[in-house]
Amino acid sequence: MSVYLTDGEEKTLLHQETSDKEFHRCFTIQTPSVNKDSVLTMTVEVKGQTSLWTQQRLVKVRQRPAPVTFIQTDKPIYSPGQTLIKHDTISTIEHNNNNNNNNNNNNNNNNNNHNNNKPDQETEIAFVLDGSGSIEPSDFDLAKTFISDFVTYVWSKSLSFKFAVVQYGKDVRTELSLPEKDNTDNVLKTIKNIQQIGRTTATASAINHVLEHVFTPANGSDQNAKKYIVLITDGRIFLDSLTLAEVLQNPKITNITRFAIGVGEDVLNDTIAVKELKEIASDPDEKHFFEVNSYKSLGSTLQSLLSAIFGLEVEIPEMTNDQGTETATSQLDTTALPPTATDEKR
Repeated sequence: MSVYLTDGEEKTLLHQETSDKEFHRCFTIQTPSVNKDSVLTMTVEVKGQTSLWTQQRLVKVRQRPAPVTFIQTDKPIYSPGQTLIKHDTISTIEHNNNNNNNNNNNNNNNNNNHNNNKPDQETEIAFVLDGSGSIEPSDFDLAKTFISDFVTYVWSKSLSFKFAVVQYGKDVRTELSLPEKDNTDNVLKTIKNIQQIGRTTATASAINHVLEHVFTPANGSDQNAKKYIVLITDGRIFLDSLTLAEVLQNPKITNITRFAIGVGEDVLNDTIAVKELKEIASDPDEKHFFEVNSYKSLGSTLQSLLSAIFGLEVEIPEMTNDQGTETATSQLDTTALPPTATDEKR
């Protein structure tokens, strides 16, 4: 039995074998490379001692795509004039028929924190929202608006971000999970409809909840993604079954960047509360710990938070709405952040 592929006058033998027994099986053949998409003739020829059986079929062979090269950096966005640092990763994806072979050239063999098979590194941000009884319902609504503003702005620039919201009071619960990113309107509606829990301030348990129930593969987290926790609270820990020390010693928190936003006079004038928030926030404090006088001023931290995460200065003018609340997204400069590679491929 012989299998040929014919292109005009050129005839290529794909497979040939001899057998004295009947057989039924599938086998793999390697088609030749072509300079353009082509329609070729495949011929199967079975020859016996006294017989010859031939059958032909037309097959289409596609041109092999050129290799595509991606550059993976330590962060998704650079300021104009910045230099790519030495541990960036260059990945070349070559298309070979139905198989993709990834050939990675690592400029630094110690770069173990990057996923070498991805052109982009996903980013996951979990907001930890204080819903204790000391917060007025109107202030709780302002905190939800702040989160919605942040999500809206970031998704206008890149869809490689996933968000979660964990609220805590007398209970701790996931209000928005990481996989819920397919519909922006539904995500914003989910955040808007969060109902305040009330009562105690179990901040340590809430952060632990993120480690055990949000940033896990079973709940949609990518182990290679960059991870951030953003805490918004108005006071010190109160009636929590876990201590802050226990949570901060959890190995799962090691590679997570943490921001803490203290809101209101009660927390800012409380040395114990400020100490707790600085312990929660990653170092240095001046980059990861924010203080605002009221929930009406919460929007003023949006620029600093975005700048810290994206690694560049983001200019966001502050506005005041009809209720006298400072907002940050009504005049956002949507050109402030360039699109990532993920967006350019959409």
